[in-house]
Amino acid sequence: MSALARLARTSKIFHSPAIGRLWGTQSGIHNLILCMPVDLFFKLDTLVSVSRMLVPLKYINFRRALQPSDWERFDYYAAHIRELVFPGHEPVLVQVSEAVYTALARYNDHPRPYLTRLRSLAFTSRTEPPALSDMCMALLGPSVEELTVMPGPNDSASAVVALAHASYLSASLARLDIDFRSSPDPSRLLAGALRNLRELRRLSIMSLRPLHIFHDLQRLHVSHVRDLNDGILFEGAAAWPALEELVLTTHPGSGATLRGLTYVAETCQHLRALALDVDVSPEAMQESRWPPMGKASTGVWRMVQDVLPTLYAERKA
Repeated sequence: MSALARLARTSKIFHSPAIGRLWGTQSGIHNLILCMPVDLFFKLDTLVSVSRMLVPLKYINFRRALQPSDWERFDYYAAHIRELVFPGHEPVLVQVSEAVYTALARYNDHPRPYLTRLRSLAFTSRTEPPALSDMCMALLGPSVEELTVMPGPNDSASAVVALAHASYLSASLARLDIDFRSSPDPSRLLAGALRNLRELRRLSIMSLRPLHIFHDLQRLHVSHVRDLNDGILFEGAAAWPALEELVLTTHPGSGATLRGLTYVAETCQHLRALALDVDVSPEAMQESRWPPMGKASTGVWRMVQDVLPTLYAERKA
């Protein structure tokens, strides 16, 4: 990175590509804030405990209100950012004040979105600011194709608000990853928030039925599916005929059988990858109105193998 920075400063020929590499992926917005006028912000150096070790922390806050003249260098570097992980994956060594997020989110004398060429935006739960929903309004735009929302245990509401913003600010969104494992399942709200995302092609989420409106889904990963059974698989297969990849993990266990698996494979003709827990016990087969285990069950398994000739089955204890 230091070599790229030197190259950007010393060569006009390589300046633009070097700046693009340096700024293309950002963990948080602190670098952008540090590009603004020095009289706008202050930095406080302190120490914090991380894994029983004291590490330096730089705390950034605004000392005055934002002005139209503050944005020239901010806008220049912001135009090079393609991926923003907010607030970042790395250990927090630079912390931006909540007041800064709020000021950016509520400032009205600057065009939106702030990052005009952003393609991928990720909100993580670890140090997520309270102004998440407002920041979505400032960062989401027509160029965003990927959005990740992973709220904390007490913040499912702001994540739903973020999705509602995405449905009209980033209508071309093609990939959406949502993690609600720490929150109540907001399935009904999600269905309304996602209804306008007609370009969506990849979705990772926790619930199934609210997603039936997305008939062009090609890859679907769903974790912690509750009460999975053959009926849910029948509905899903009918709703997503274009599926190429289906990965379902269940909580606490699966009530689906070979009957549901076979129906998915037969209905989704483009299916190339399928990860699914099924119950092959005699009781499950009977409840699924399938013949009891024995000679008939051998026929069932052969039918599955005919539909999915490369199927790999793993028996769980």
